[in-house]
Amino acid sequence: MRDIEEAIQGNEATFRVLVENANDVLWVFDLDLGYTYISPSVMRLRGYSVEEAVKLRLDQVLTPESYARVREMLGRELDLMKAGYRHGPGWFTTLELEMVRKDGSTFWAEVIVNLLYDEEGSLKGIMGITRDITKRRAAEEELKRCRDDLEEQVVKRTSELVLINERLMREIEERSRIEAELRESAEMYRVHLSLTNDVMFSYDNQFRVLSVSPNVTRVLGYTPEELVGKTFQEAGVLDPSFMPKAFENALHILAGNPIYSSVYLFITKDGRRRYGEVSGVPCMRDGKVYAVTTVARDITERLEMENALRQSEERYKATLECMPAAVCIVRVSDSRCMYANQAFSAITGYTVEEALGRTTSELDLPPVDELVSPKEGPGECEGRDLEHTLKRKDGGVIKARLSTRPVQYDSQACLVMAITDMTSLMQLEEERARLEAQRLKMDAIATLARGIAHDFNNILTTIIGYTNLSLRNVKGLEEKGSGIETILRDLDEVRRAAKRAVTLVNHIQAFSRHPEREHVPVDLCTLVDRTIESLGATLPSNVTISANLAASCMVKGDPAQLEQVFTNLCDNAAHAMGKTGGEITVSLARATVPEGEREALGLPAGRCIVLRVSDTGPGIPGYALSRVFDPYFTTTWKGEGSGLGLSIVHGIVKAHEGAVTCTSAEGQGACFTVYLPEYVDDKELGQGTKDSAWDSGRTDGLDPSGAHR
Repeated sequence: MRDIEEAIQGNEATFRVLVENANDVLWVFDLDLGYTYISPSVMRLRGYSVEEAVKLRLDQVLTPESYARVREMLGRELDLMKAGYRHGPGWFTTLELEMVRKDGSTFWAEVIVNLLYDEEGSLKGIMGITRDITKRRAAEEELKRCRDDLEEQVVKRTSELVLINERLMREIEERSRIEAELRESAEMYRVHLSLTNDVMFSYDNQFRVLSVSPNVTRVLGYTPEELVGKTFQEAGVLDPSFMPKAFENALHILAGNPIYSSVYLFITKDGRRRYGEVSGVPCMRDGKVYAVTTVARDITERLEMENALRQSEERYKATLECMPAAVCIVRVSDSRCMYANQAFSAITGYTVEEALGRTTSELDLPPVDELVSPKEGPGECEGRDLEHTLKRKDGGVIKARLSTRPVQYDSQACLVMAITDMTSLMQLEEERARLEAQRLKMDAIATLARGIAHDFNNILTTIIGYTNLSLRNVKGLEEKGSGIETILRDLDEVRRAAKRAVTLVNHIQAFSRHPEREHVPVDLCTLVDRTIESLGATLPSNVTISANLAASCMVKGDPAQLEQVFTNLCDNAAHAMGKTGGEITVSLARATVPEGEREALGLPAGRCIVLRVSDTGPGIPGYALSRVFDPYFTTTWKGEGSGLGLSIVHGIVKAHEGAVTCTSAEGQGACFTVYLPEYVDDKELGQGTKDSAWDSGRTDGLDPSGAHR
């Protein structure tokens, strides 16, 4: 028995040595999750001594997330035990938790947990082993990352391989198509070469012909076999005088420099001479020129045409010299005159010798970029027709019409310009316009004369008629003793007709603005106020008038004419509402008219007085709105108005440097607005007097009371 106890004690000692020297931390919790034992290796793992560690709570050992996981696991196990389910002594579970060191840092640990039971089988605690798995977890994460990267690379590479395979299939199909097209193109190329006049040939650095296109037979009469393998001299197709030039150009191309245009004289097999334009480029291999490929085009006909064109230009020059129109040719590159005829000299005053070599600016002509219009194609242009005021050499000025067209002159881009003197034509046009204006004036005078004659005829008819009646009544008085009242009534009608004649004459004088009267400062507010009082007795009983007048609206003008403007506007409104009745509204304000509106109305700069007279009548039809200010234009019935009232308003307002407008719509009444420049006394202007309505920039600066004073 003693031996057994000694063996047990020896085993415990051995176990303790193993536990205390292990890297893993062994620990035991009671059922309240408090430490009852923890191995000394806790110092290496977490930095706490055993005495410090056993005092810590579980929420101080774990991060909040890991602590929540442990609480959830323990709660689940307790619920199972309460439900009658018990784990056996061999049960354990493994958790990966994030733990907190004494210095505040964290690390990941693998925790193996199992339950402790007493001899009766009751749960008495929790035992576990904690192992640092930071490196393992990092390795696992790295392994996972590598695996994810590998899978991503596999997916990406697989996609790339699929795309490459698809591209390869397309390339195979495209190559098959191209090969078929090349076979077709080669056949077409052969056919084209046999039809074209361009001969293709190549030669090596020894100037021996390597190949020639089949159409050489048609152009020069030689077969390709007769030329291949021969040098320039041996072939004999080049005129000897051009041989030095051919060798020079060949050496230039063999040095790696292309030549795109060079003209040679060739000799056909039957001895004819043909001019050819030759272009050549080097053929490179491994960075070295091993051959030259050239194209020769037959330009014999083109050169003949250019020669004919030069001859034609000479004939054209002779023709231009005989033309009465002024013609010059200007070079596009520097705007200098290259040709001028005698008519150009006559119209500009410069001799032909003086004009040649001068620029358009020196000849007082527009620059080249104004004489052409660009077309859609790059570098292309077309001529223009424009008017220009041309200053002659002697200083005289003429109105000219320029017509330009692009031409090739001496193988250069030029403009041919025809100049027509428009001075006499413009004078004729101005005279025609003057006569047309005179005709319109005569038409207006005729309309005015017809209206005046009509009104005077009505007046004279009234005078003559009532005079005859008065004469008959006087005879009746002598013969029968008739009453004097009838005679007086007839004579009163004669007097009224005479007054209408006087009014008509005054209207005609006002319309013609004669005689001119002296303009003096006038307070429109007082004038309108006084006129409204006098109008009250003459307006129909079914027409009322109301006013909203700003304080002290000063203008400079003729008080009688300004009163006539207001009276005519009110009479016009009253006539419009004579049958149905209604209301006339008058407003007077100081205003700032916006610049654009001021210019459209023709008002001078500065502040304005705005007078508005509106009514609730039937309105003015659209066709008549534009003619309301024409003399003798009226929409009233015959005998209800002279037709001069609004035209007189317009004439008086214009004479006062103002403007008058009308806005109306059928069934919505009419509104006449009169703008007159505000008069400001020099002393008041010097003192900087301001008005609130003016300062605010309003156009409705009315008296705040809104009532007629």
